Amino acid sequence: MMISDFERKVHRILYNYSGQRLRMPTMKELQTKTGHDGNKIKDALLNLEKQVLIAWEDKESLDSIVLLKGWEDESDLPRSVTATHTSTNYWTEY
Repeated sequence: MMISDFERKVHRILYNYSGQRLRMPTMKELQTKTGHDGNKIKDALLNLEKQVLIAWEDKESLDSIVLLKGWEDESDLPRSVTATHTSTNYWTEY
């Protein structure tokens, strides 16, 4: 699945808004965040829908957008990070 940098940016904004503000951004907010006009944003949203990253039933409202997949594939992320070297704990050793 290949999406453009702009589409990735729009998707990431949608992802962050839904997680932090518990709502989807308005078109005006997307225009402010991306620096692009509504037509380019709408094209990006339609392509994200074709790539099955979002579902968008009511094309007149951004509130109807549902994220189907996060902006990064969580299955590729490590579940835990382990140190590859040991370090001396300064406060207990000295």
